[in-house]
Amino acid sequence: MNEKKVLLVTGASSDIGIKIIGEVYENYDTIWAHYNHESEALKHLKEKCSEKLELIQADFSSVDSVKSMITVITESGKFPDHIIHLSA
Repeated sequence: MNEKKVLLVTGASSDIGIKIIGEVYENYDTIWAHYNHESEALKHLKEKCSEKLELIQADFSSVDSVKSMITVITESGKFPDHIIHLSA
């Protein structure tokens, strides 16, 4: 069980995702920022949020890609308490 607050934001590279993470990152110990295609804004946000922001790539149209994302999260032990799903 997590003692720390962890957020997963799918579609984090969108304008809305960037804005949400920028507003709430201080409230979480870790934020998983999912993206399919990395953006400059997401890279800039990573610099601002430092070690709190974990960038994770996955193509949701690919089962293997999603399984890989789940494996990375599971192996880290940083399980999300909250999820924000920003579908494209």
